[in-house]
Amino acid sequence: MGGEAGGCYPLEHGWSQRDAHLVVKSALSPNRTKSCAQHMSVEANRTKGQTLSNPLVAVCMVGNARTLPTLGVYRRIRSNFLDSISKRTLLFMYIKLNDAPFKEQPKHGGFKVTPVKEDDLIPVIRHLRPVSVTMKLQTEGGRNLGEDSNPKCKFTVQAANRTKQNAFYVGRYLARYIGQMHAMKECYKSVMDFEKMSGIKFDAIAKIRPDVTWIYPVKTAVEMLFGQDRENKVVTHLTDQFIFSPRRFSDGFVSFWKEYKDCNGEWEGAYFPEDAYRLGFEKQGIRSYYEDRRGSPQVIRRAIIDQTAHIACRRQRRITNETMCIDMVYNRDDPALYD
Repeated sequence: MGGEAGGCYPLEHGWSQRDAHLVVKSALSPNRTKSCAQHMSVEANRTKGQTLSNPLVAVCMVGNARTLPTLGVYRRIRSNFLDSISKRTLLFMYIKLNDAPFKEQPKHGGFKVTPVKEDDLIPVIRHLRPVSVTMKLQTEGGRNLGEDSNPKCKFTVQAANRTKQNAFYVGRYLARYIGQMHAMKECYKSVMDFEKMSGIKFDAIAKIRPDVTWIYPVKTAVEMLFGQDRENKVVTHLTDQFIFSPRRFSDGFVSFWKEYKDCNGEWEGAYFPEDAYRLGFEKQGIRSYYEDRRGSPQVIRRAIIDQTAHIACRRQRRITNETMCIDMVYNRDDPALYD
C-alpha cells in the first residue's frame, strides 16, 4: 500500500537513508504499527472497490531469518511475492535471529546454522516495509516460550505410531516444533490486533518463510481465492513454506495452538508442522490444494551451495534442470539485476 511493498509509508518513521541507525528501532515500535493502522483505516476504505481485482492480503513472514538478508532473497520476496500476490498487501514479520541448532533430517541434508544480527536486517526492512516486526532470540532447542509452553501435554512415539505419523519431533526436536507453531500464533495475533486497530478485515492471510527465494512470481490472490473453487473453500500451500487461506478460514493457522494449550495428557494431534496446519484447516471443512503439483516458484536458499542446496533444488518442481535451479537461486545477488 502507499506505493511500497508490504507497508504503509514511503519514507516516514525512520525509513530515510540518513536514519539508518533508527530503522530497526522504528520497525519494532508499536507506535509505527498503530500509525499504520490509522492510515489503513482510510486507505482500505478508499480502495475497497478493488477487492475482486486486488484483495486485501496480510502476509505473515515467520521463522529463522537465516538467508533473508541475502539480496537475491529479500529483493525477490518483494518483486515475486509481495508485489505479485496483490497490490493491497501488508507484511507482518516474526523473525528469529540466532537460528535453531543443527537438525539431523536426512531428506533435507542437515543444513548449516545461520545466525543473523539485527543490523543485517536493515536493508531488508527498508525494502520490504513491514507494518509490524518482532525479532526474537531463541535458546537451545527453542525453549524460550515461558508461560506459553504446556508441560502437561506429552508428545510420545507411541501416540505418533498409533495415529500413523512421523515421530521425528518427539524428544530432542519437540521444542523446535512447538516454537514454530508459537511463532505463527504470535504473528497471527499481530494481524488480528491490526484488524481491530484499523477497523478493516483482510480478504486473505498468507504465511511464508524468510529464507525462501521466489524465483518467479507467485499466483495472484485473485487466482487463489476465486480460481480454484466456486465456494472459495481452498487453502493453497506448499508444505509449511507457503500457505494461503481465505480470511474466513484463517483460524486454521492457530487451531494447533488452541488444542495444544488445552492438552492434558498424551497428544493425539499432529506431530509435524505441515500436518498441524493441514488438519487445522480441514477441521473447518476446507480442503487443501498442494501447490507443488504445478510447480510453486520457490526454493529454500541455504547459506552456501552444498548438498542441502542441491536437495532443495531437486525437491522443487518448477525448474527441472538442477544446474539452472542452483544458478537461479544463488547467482542473483548483483544489485544491478534489480535496478
